[in-house]
Amino acid sequence: MLNPWRKLLFALCFFPLFFSCQKLIEDKKKDLLMELITNGTWYVSQYNDGATDITQEFTDYHFRFFSDGVVTGKKGTAIENGTWAGDVQNISIDAEFPSAQPPLSKLTGVWKITDSGLDFVKAEMNNPPGKNILHLLKNK
Repeated sequence: MLNPWRKLLFALCFFPLFFSCQKLIEDKKKDLLMELITNGTWYVSQYNDGATDITQEFTDYHFRFFSDGVVTGKKGTAIENGTWAGDVQNISIDAEFPSAQPPLSKLTGVWKITDSGLDFVKAEMNNPPGKNILHLLKNK
């Protein structure tokens, strides 16, 4: 059996390792998330504004997320710039298209990610009139 001093020494030696491993795991999660989001372009496969399906308003828009926090919405030759920030701990993305008109302005806000994979993201945002639902798919 270990005496109390050895237990304390053991704890003091390995306690920092535990937290550095946790930090490493969190950093790897963030790196993976960043790679998945910034690699390729995305399109809106579903957007419900409360009870109203307005997916067709996003037809022909393609979105590209950059690691510096910039996001672009492109339709034909028109490009609208915005910003985004992922929050791994809250499992959310904050997006802003400050000078955009609808439909891009409807993407502004904090989106709670409800499901995701290598090529899709499902998210929702609560608004006073109701819940908005957003599904993004990665272009092939």
